[in-house]
Amino acid sequence: MFAAERWAAAFVNVAGKDQKILEEGVKALKALIPCMEKIPGALAGKVSADQLERMIRRSMEKVSPVGEGTEYACRLLALLVKKGLFTRHTGRALLEEIEKIWNRNNGILVVKVDSAVPLDEELRKTLQETIRRKLGAKEIALIPRIVPELLGGYRLYIGSVSVDASLCFLLQNMAADLQKVPRRTWAAGGVAW
Repeated sequence: MFAAERWAAAFVNVAGKDQKILEEGVKALKALIPCMEKIPGALAGKVSADQLERMIRRSMEKVSPVGEGTEYACRLLALLVKKGLFTRHTGRALLEEIEKIWNRNNGILVVKVDSAVPLDEELRKTLQETIRRKLGAKEIALIPRIVPELLGGYRLYIGSVSVDASLCFLLQNMAADLQKVPRRTWAAGGVAW
């Protein structure tokens, strides 16, 4: 079983002694993991860790000079391949966990936002400022997703808490409230209504 949290914590502990090195390592992983998924045989363990490490270094050198953070990223990925732990799922899970640690260490709160239509800039800024002020985060990173079924408004996901301010939710609540109202029969001229 792959423990993404442990591998991510180990990477951050090694690379994180200097914020710039960690930032470079995270950028390198974001670039390398999708590339590794495309290398024939990498996911099937048919490429040795040494071969893969050389391939990674060559591709990274084309993009930018290999610094200490990139070096840590290359070593981490080569080690995962050597241990037979690198798959499409584990690479992405690892990156997700590293980003969580990065965000937590930098006071960034990630908020997922569902809306029926794309958020306009004014609403985006208002949401970010309101959430930042109420929860005390240094920065709010909104991750938008379009969900037409909401009809209007938005739904926020902050960690394990959700806030539903959608039109769909409002209409569902109104319908539930109307169903709770006792039904009365009015007789007017012999007609019940």
